[in-house]
Amino acid sequence: MGKTYQIKICGITNRADLEAVGEAGVDWAGVILEVSSSPRRLGFEEARALVRNSPLPVLILTDRSDFASLSRIGTEISPYGLQLLAEPHPDLIRRLRDAFPSLAIWQSFHLPPAGSSGANLSSAALAKMMACCFRAGAQAAVLDTAVRRGDVLQRGGTGLQHDWELARLLVAEAPGPVFLAGGINPENVQAALDLVNPAGVDLSSGVETFPGKKDPSKIRDLVQRVRNYKRQENL
Repeated sequence: MGKTYQIKICGITNRADLEAVGEAGVDWAGVILEVSSSPRRLGFEEARALVRNSPLPVLILTDRSDFASLSRIGTEISPYGLQLLAEPHPDLIRRLRDAFPSLAIWQSFHLPPAGSSGANLSSAALAKMMACCFRAGAQAAVLDTAVRRGDVLQRGGTGLQHDWELARLLVAEAPGPVFLAGGINPENVQAALDLVNPAGVDLSSGVETFPGKKDPSKIRDLVQRVRNYKRQENL
């Protein structure tokens, strides 16, 4: 039996889209909480309302890196998990794991767009930090694209791919599940699975009509392509 690839749809902003991803058979939804650089951000009460009675597990994406703020999210919103967008801090992950044993912790790692200046990153340094985060208690890592727009660093939701060859190396070395994000859509998702072989894919703009509004037909197409995909053993 072949590997089963998992799917997360991020940037959910409304109940209709949350229901649509649940009906399509997506594994997780992502809600972006108060991230100023994201057009898909929600306020605290909006996020809490979406998490309540969700048809599928919801991860809250946050760029906060202080324990007090993250603890409030865990306590008052009570999502399936937190996806940390700030720079990785294994000690923070360990502290969250101790305080919230049932809360999933995913750590994002942000790479520059493929072919851009600064795209030549050391896979060894990234792999080392990723391993530290897994040892600290992270359940998953996400490889996504970050773009600087003026003085603002946009982490994720860019619609741009990063270096998939680097991603392939990181996935192969990681001691835990790694999700691929950044510029993925129904048309290129099977190529991404072929090359990178991640645990799953994480999409936002690739299944949207416009920022913050998902396209149910694109979501269904994406899910069908991922579920029907069979990876060649010689890749």
